Amino acid sequence: MSVIEIQTLSHKISLNNHQFEGNNDTELLQLIKVAVLCNESKVSHHHGELNIEGSPTENALMQMAINADLDIATLKTLYPLVEINHRADGQNYMATVHQFNKSHKLIAVKGNPSEVLALCQYKLQEDLPVPLAKIDRNAIASANEQMTGNALRVLAIAYGEIDATAEVNLDKLTWLGLVGITNPIRQGVKKLIADFHQAGIDTVMLTGDQENTAQAISKQLNLIDNTVRAIRESPLPRNVFSRVTPADKLKIVQKFPSSRKNSSHDGRWN
Repeated sequence: MSVIEIQTLSHKISLNNHQFEGNNDTELLQLIKVAVLCNESKVSHHHGELNIEGSPTENALMQMAINADLDIATLKTLYPLVEINHRADGQNYMATVHQFNKSHKLIAVKGNPSEVLALCQYKLQEDLPVPLAKIDRNAIASANEQMTGNALRVLAIAYGEIDATAEVNLDKLTWLGLVGITNPIRQGVKKLIADFHQAGIDTVMLTGDQENTAQAISKQLNLIDNTVRAIRESPLPRNVFSRVTPADKLKIVQKFPSSRKNSSHDGRWN
């Protein structure tokens, strides 16, 4: 996985050959910093080689920061982690809390664009938070639709600042932007699915990505039924399911015996 596109409310940045092409303004730099802070991947150097250990998505965000020449170690030291709230059922975003001086804490958030946007009341303008208008929310929704339509995994990035003694509240965040991550389909998968179909074997795709991303990927794979269903819309398996959690995957697989179908699973799609 790798980050290939970033969209803030003021700029669209394309990353070609791992290099930034666009304006490296305060909004973009803050987005990259928050993406590093709200991240559990570990960066280390061994015998002159860079190593990133963690989930593929978080590794891609760390690599983005490295490509932007961000000093990750210094940033982590300046903003020590105080609290972490992982994604959970019904909460498709992660939030971390960091001390950044004696009197203030920083809240870093990344996750599903619509859910993160719902937590935001502000945007950055000339380095200051200003109210997020309806036209801004519409622009964000359009950008997300465009990016997911290109089969990108899209994460929203936002942050907040609170007094050191204040209770952590996620309802007044500042929007930073969208990060588009490409997850190329492995070589041979498309042919494998075609062989399955020729043999009369149905293929079901389960993904945690948004519906638009799942739709685009299913078209690339030539799946028979391109109707994408969000997991909670129906308890019955269909051809493509989006926004699926590990627990959801188990529930779907368990449905097949009751429908008199044998099943097996493989994680080789990407």
